[in-house]
Parts: sequence; structure tokens; C-alpha cells
Amino acid sequence: IGIGTSNVGFDSQNDNVIVRNNKVHTNGGVDGSGGIAMNEGSENYLVEGNVVTGNLSRFNGGGIAHNGPSPGNNIIRKNKVMFNEVFFGALLNKAGDGGGIFVGDNVAGVEGTGNVTIEANLIQGNLTGAGSGAGIRAFAVNADDVRQAPNDDTNWYRLNIINNIIVNNVAGVAGGGISLQDVLRANIVNNTIANNDSTATGQLAFAPGAANSTPQ
Repeated sequence: IGIGTSNVGFDSQNDNVIVRNNKVHTNGGVDGSGGIAMNEGSENYLVEGNVVTGNLSRFNGGGIAHNGPSPGNNIIRKNKVMFNEVFFGALLNKAGDGGGIFVGDNVAGVEGTGNVTIEANLIQGNLTGAGSGAGIRAFAVNADDVRQAPNDDTNWYRLNIINNIIVNNVAGVAGGGISLQDVLRANIVNNTIANNDSTATGQLAFAPGAANSTPQ
């Protein structure tokens, strides 16, 4: 399920979309999420009550992805996000993250994402084969919002990760459960985060010329 198109550079006006009570199973993506992709200009969406299992992406977000700026209050709630995989084998920071859920902009320091709440989901058994954030990966959530008011965080975008079960996920670089980068206003509250692993076997975990990786 793809809402809009990623990285088009304008607001696609896909506002107030509800994706609810679907089974999204064994799909594949090359330049987007394997399961559900909420792309830029999808402000105030609700992704709720879906079973998202066994999907594969070559880019970001094996299960569910929020790609680019969608201002407003966006909600990913009460989904089962299980046994999804994302893999990008090349040395590329823009791809290969977020086995279960990915929230991020395409480039750090540009626009950011908008407010995102990830609440009461089961995020289990997801794999990020060569990147970070097997359960949840958040990247460049904050950017222009901070630049416009660097001393006032009232209107900075907020990432809420609340009341989730995040278990048995594996990342090839870092952040078996959750990985955050360029996220200045995050609340991680009342979650069960257990038995996740980062193996540090992905290319990004190796210093140039090193025979052994750097543990993450």
C-alpha cells in the first residue's frame, strides 16, 4: 500500500488517509516500504489495526514507512508488525534501515517528518540485514522546524513511541530494538523492549580497512 510518491519535492495532498484492519503479507518494495508506505504530503494519517507480516524492502521500512515531510499529527497504532525484512547491501546511509517501522526524511537537515506517534503496536521478529533499527528506525525527524526557531521547541516535530512491545528484532549494524538519528524531541515511554540484537556485521560497522567490526 503506497500513499503518494516518495521524494517528489512537493505536497501531494493525500491528507487524512486511514489505513485500517488490513492484512499486508509477503509483499516487496525496491524504492519504498515493503508493506505500507506513507509518503510526503500524507499529513494527519492513521495506520491502525493492520497485520503487516513477511514483507521485504530494498530501501527503508520493511513493514511500515513514513517517508519525508507530512506535517500534522500522524499515528501508527495497534498494528502487528512482524517478520519483515529490509536489506540494502551497499554502503549507503539513505537506505537499508527500519526492519519493522521506518520514520524519516530522505536527507538530514532539510525538512523533517512532521509529528509521528507509534503507539500500542507489536513489533516482533523484524530484520535489518545491513542497517540500523530493526524494530523502529527514526532518521532526520527534526530539521527545518528547529532551524526556524532554534531556541523554542514548542513547534518542533515530536516522535512518540508509547506502549509498544518491541521484541526479538535483529539489526546488522546498530539498534536492534530502536535506532534514532537527528531526532531532538522524542518520548519513549511505557514500552517493553526485550531480546533485540545488533550484530555489527553490516558494512557500516567496519572502519576502513578493518578486519573486525566495531561493536555497536
